[in-house]
Amino acid sequence: MKISVICVLYDQKLTAGDTWNTLLEPVLHRAQIVLADNSDDTQLREENRSAADSCGAVYIDMQGNRGLPAAYNRAVGAAVGEWIVIADQDTVFPGNYLQVLEEAAGKTEYDVLVPVVKAGQNILSPCLKKGSRFVPVETEVLNGEAIQKAFFINTGLAFRRELFEDPEIRYDEQLFLDFVDFDLVNRVRTRARTKVRFGQLPDVVLQQQFSGTEKRTAEQDLQRFRHFVHDGRLFYERWYGKKEAENAIRRRALRLAAKYRDIRFLKKE
Repeated sequence: MKISVICVLYDQKLTAGDTWNTLLEPVLHRAQIVLADNSDDTQLREENRSAADSCGAVYIDMQGNRGLPAAYNRAVGAAVGEWIVIADQDTVFPGNYLQVLEEAAGKTEYDVLVPVVKAGQNILSPCLKKGSRFVPVETEVLNGEAIQKAFFINTGLAFRRELFEDPEIRYDEQLFLDFVDFDLVNRVRTRARTKVRFGQLPDVVLQQQFSGTEKRTAEQDLQRFRHFVHDGRLFYERWYGKKEAENAIRRRALRLAAKYRDIRFLKKE
């Protein structure tokens, strides 16, 4: 069975990322690797292209940061596998990930296979929607009904490729960074031609790294927050209404204003 693994890079050397070291390099001869590079640094993109070419990976130069959805869509378009695995650059994959996926995909009735993703001991994904919040589940094993209602972050998700043959199933390029994964889950559930079945990858736990987030300044987080405001308003208003959009943005603004003691976060642009 052919599996394609797609990964979006951003301002990072290909071979320095956790995803490269724990997933991409070990499966080079067992899966198609597709890399979409959103890096702003031209020299870095040339180095990543050279590294990708040397190992037989497909390299897509996005010519700068075009946003996550655009990069994922380009990569999905280049994928040829029966199953497509979504990855970012900062995830630690367990050594048995591809083997478990191959075994599950070969006999499953599901259309999307999802792992548990943690940061340390805390579960990040799957999540359940509660009001305007997305709250991580409290258990590593979900029953069938719960997983059909859950939301998932991108990394480690595996989709049957035929899902993307439906023109309605695409990452929304009006978004830039936030909620692109949850938006896609909603699209899969509501716009697919037939009901999509979600299943859990057994005994697979990924560790998500957050490189550089601890060192961000107030100015950097303010710029990041502006992306959140744009994406959050678009996502929530589309699926849940204006009130939930404002609640989600206000909650983030208050947290950041308190963290930095900076009222600029309360002045949404």
